[in-house]
Amino acid sequence: MDTLRSVPKSENAEQAVLGCILEKGNVDELIGVLEESDFYRGAHKFIFACILNMYKKNKSIDVITVAEELKGMDMLTTVGGVSYLMELKEGYMTSENILDYAAIVKDKAIKRNFIVASKEVLEEACKDKIAASELFVKAENSIFNINYSNAKSFQTIGSCIEESMINIEQNYGKGGGLLGISTGFKNLDRYLSGFQKTDFIILAARPSMGKTAFALNLASNISEHSQVAFFSLEMSKAQLSHRMLASACHLDLTRVRSGNLKDNEWVKLVNANSRLYKKDMQIDDSAALDVNEIKSKCKKLKFLRGLDVVIIDYIQLVRLKEKAYSREQEVSKVSAALKNMAKELDITVIALSQLSRAPEQRADHRPQLGDLRDSGSLEQDADVIMFLYRDEYYNKSSELKNIAEILISKNRNGQVGGVRFTWIPTSQKFGEIASDSRVQQYKNYLN
Repeated sequence: MDTLRSVPKSENAEQAVLGCILEKGNVDELIGVLEESDFYRGAHKFIFACILNMYKKNKSIDVITVAEELKGMDMLTTVGGVSYLMELKEGYMTSENILDYAAIVKDKAIKRNFIVASKEVLEEACKDKIAASELFVKAENSIFNINYSNAKSFQTIGSCIEESMINIEQNYGKGGGLLGISTGFKNLDRYLSGFQKTDFIILAARPSMGKTAFALNLASNISEHSQVAFFSLEMSKAQLSHRMLASACHLDLTRVRSGNLKDNEWVKLVNANSRLYKKDMQIDDSAALDVNEIKSKCKKLKFLRGLDVVIIDYIQLVRLKEKAYSREQEVSKVSAALKNMAKELDITVIALSQLSRAPEQRADHRPQLGDLRDSGSLEQDADVIMFLYRDEYYNKSSELKNIAEILISKNRNGQVGGVRFTWIPTSQKFGEIASDSRVQQYKNYLN
């Protein structure tokens, strides 16, 4: 047992992590990376546990606030007092390397867990009370139960099927209807069975088709019963709010923005404001966001409030910190990262996308999968691809006045087809209408 006299640890790395947090308050990056048990020194465990607890409560984090929190827990003296917290802050290294410091802390923790597991097996072997075959199984389980990384491990087909059976039974209990999160549009739900967790969905259209308005209509519907985050890399939160208010109260957007409303219209606006205020929707209108920043913000939101659906307007504006040799390669990496984010956080990610000019050059202007702009990987990564199309945009004499169509061109777990909506441009409102024989025409067209 002499091995335990010098267990792997790095006090410098532990201090660097805590120093970065106390200086910058940057806990976001460490969620899901480090736990209090990963720290070797007891004082560091207490400090990190205190910081996590404050983070969950959305409290500001610095030396003073952490000291007060520890004082309230009667732990300030135990961790070394304010002087030690100041020492950690003054020893602060560059916060850019915080994940590198955290990786060192985690690496040492895993090695310590390995030593403890090995020690337990060694003691069992010395007792000589169980068969070697049983000891071997125990040793194997002890070693492989150590959490080496956040990666998921293998599951037997039996456990996978058991989970599926539970899911099927739950769906049966619901009457065999909606499986995922309702879009708020019944005919669209029939094709998609609602939005599914871990799905990456593309909503694409040519400019001026109304894709942002449709995305806001979806967000408004979903946030009635689920938690939604909307990233707007093009429009400001004020512009989005005006659109949502106009849609909710069925009033002209221009008049809503100007405040040029009659008394009865003000009543409608106030009522709409009251309804929207209660929705569980968060808006981020930061410009030129990096895909890792989006993931970090979503991770934080899920940790603090919960998160079901993320909508990004639009994918071509999402940036990548690492160097890419072409715009197509950059969008491909962003697409793959968003799909991975959907799986890792167990959420639905909906990304709006531009289309190339190809539809303009065809006699039939309906969009196709090959029209997705900047990247062929969008078609590969996405579980669902929907196109928004309005015939009157190209054909002024169209019979489909104020009619929009959602063409589902890819649906990994369901049918392709089409759904028709009324479109009221003045109030940015989509309304579902009864499907007709054109749906079958869409199916034939897409196939």
